[in-house]
Amino acid sequence: MSELALEPQPEAAHLDDTLFLACGLAWCAGAIDVAAAVSHFSGSALYAVTFMGLAAAQFLLGVAIYRQAGRRLLIFGACLSLAVALIWIASCTTGLPVGSSPWTAQPVGTGGFIAGADEFALALIVACQLGAGRAGALTRGVKRVLSVAGIFLILLSSLILTLGSSHVSLAGPIRMLCHLG
Repeated sequence: MSELALEPQPEAAHLDDTLFLACGLAWCAGAIDVAAAVSHFSGSALYAVTFMGLAAAQFLLGVAIYRQAGRRLLIFGACLSLAVALIWIASCTTGLPVGSSPWTAQPVGTGGFIAGADEFALALIVACQLGAGRAGALTRGVKRVLSVAGIFLILLSSLILTLGSSHVSLAGPIRMLCHLG
């Protein structure tokens, strides 16, 4: 009986889970923006089209990060995510100069809040990824915390989309958290 010669297996490429988290966060924010676009179709065509374009950009960003996470792409993605989150903050505080009610603050909805958190987490994950060469104990610790937060946000985003509550008010849960402290 002859023995089978085992061929040496090529070493598997190292994949960084934080890049998968960045993809997931981009896709979750995009999915929430699709839900926001659908809810704006009856009120503001401008907002509906803007949310659909933003969702497409976020989906494409997730695909691009998955396929080739180069430094320029990651920086672009982080800047896009921060810009979207800052525009959302402006829409909830001072209002935007466009739309049916210019300069009128919009209510903080659950979907918008979670999508903004997805955007900020994506930007922070990218910042840690780009600084990985200088990873000290603090950077590794922050990266682990961001990984857990990213997974939590992806799950929370999925739950929000499943329940269809993209515009539920956060006032009750925020008051409850304030009373716990």
